[in-house]
Amino acid sequence: MTAGGAAPQPVRRAFPIVLSAPSGSGKTSVARGVLERFPRLAFAVSCTTRRRRPGEQEGRDYAYLDETEFLQRADAGLFVEWARVHGNYYGTPRSAIDGPLSEGHHVLLDVDVQGAKSLLAEYAFAVSVFLVPPSLEVMGQR
Repeated sequence: MTAGGAAPQPVRRAFPIVLSAPSGSGKTSVARGVLERFPRLAFAVSCTTRRRRPGEQEGRDYAYLDETEFLQRADAGLFVEWARVHGNYYGTPRSAIDGPLSEGHHVLLDVDVQGAKSLLAEYAFAVSVFLVPPSLEVMGQR
């Protein structure tokens, strides 16, 4: 009990929520649904060198970089994880995680399986969610 008679509240720590799945499993759709349901949840926007698709927005879906800029940031250690996938680079900036965490916000990350391993190695207190597609046929259709 505290001096005022109320029980002390437990210390709550913000944590990353790492959403991962094989490519084509619907991670992005699930992430969007989670963010709609929990608007106070921060989303870690990844960087990529791939071209923007119709309907995508800079800073919402990805931060779009040219290959030179991406590799400079990677060499400077600005990414927690990064990889070349299907000819394009993808990476998660440390600032996209550490900034919201330092402000007390949980952070949702939408990454592939390889990225999840790297993130969980650095953020051992993260919650990991792995999505399994309903079938190989469904995954192949995406």
